[in-house]
Amino acid sequence: MNARQGPPPTEPALAEALVHLGEAVAALESALAEGRLPEALAALEAGGRLPEALALPYERLVRAGDVGADPRRAAALVRLLERARRELVEVEARFDAALRTGPAGPGLVAFGQRGEVWVRMDQVAAARIWGIAFVLEPGPDRDRVERYLVNRASQGLASGLVGVEKIQRRLLGRELAGDLAFLPPTDGADFEQLVLDVLNEHRPLARHAPLHEDFFEKTDLRLHLAELGRRRGARVQVTRSVSPGAHAAKVDSIRRPEEVVLISPLALARAARGANAKELVGAETLERLWPLLPGPRASETDAAHAVRDLLLAALQRRHAGPRGPLLAVPEPLRLLIQAHTVQEARRTTHNLRQRQAAARTEGTD
Repeated sequence: MNARQGPPPTEPALAEALVHLGEAVAALESALAEGRLPEALAALEAGGRLPEALALPYERLVRAGDVGADPRRAAALVRLLERARRELVEVEARFDAALRTGPAGPGLVAFGQRGEVWVRMDQVAAARIWGIAFVLEPGPDRDRVERYLVNRASQGLASGLVGVEKIQRRLLGRELAGDLAFLPPTDGADFEQLVLDVLNEHRPLARHAPLHEDFFEKTDLRLHLAELGRRRGARVQVTRSVSPGAHAAKVDSIRRPEEVVLISPLALARAARGANAKELVGAETLERLWPLLPGPRASETDAAHAVRDLLLAALQRRHAGPRGPLLAVPEPLRLLIQAHTVQEARRTTHNLRQRQAAARTEGTD
């Protein structure tokens, strides 16, 4: 399926929504700095100029009190608005599509020279991260998709604002050495998004963790499996580490690492080479995976480099299909990532439950 390149048709509703978000944030941040946030909130609401999602983060600030001036807040807001821009207006490729209702709800059927592809609504939003838009005929269906995208981008911005506030509040009064950004570096964001897309290939299981969890707990994603009984989902950390030393340092930097799923090229290479690899992904998948790697006799570091190279190569094919670079990741590797993550979510949840049980026992002694 080939994407059409070049400037997309105008999407005035999405561009207008981005402008409204930016104007509202600018007005509210100015009011926050000047100590008149309650009045500014009321004025924006009365004038119908306050996007609904933005009410929560600023109402929290009104209730809980000012967190003080901090240049890192301003830098974080720039990054958050940049992400909203990416989700709403930055388009590099597009696919013709039509809205349909499938077994799990509404989605898009994307059309191209190689056939049709079903894209869930959450995948429609994820595709915008890769610069992919879907072109629908004007009318109620297109309006519905655009409202969904605006809502997702607005909620993401609001969640980020709440995260920034929580970080600021916990850091109040602390002396911090050196530069400390509230948002993680951008160089690993695409790698993390690709892993997220792989985990969500067949159904929406994972989501980005709240910003404050990423900052304080090194939790990049949350994985939701009904069998785990975890309302917030299992903690997941994503890293590109291939060196055992760098990998060990990453593990050491995580609080309670035995309760965190680690997805990295090295962790995946170890899973593929482990004694339970056939049980994990099946013999047929393993047979298809090995030709992609240096071989079972190669070092785990060499295997990790091969895994990383496959994922980085997929990132070079951002417009490989309507779901971005997802299918540019070889299927055996996608199956390994999915199976490893589920298995580790079960193991780390077991560790969490054991610690909680021990704490309850100690509390009754």
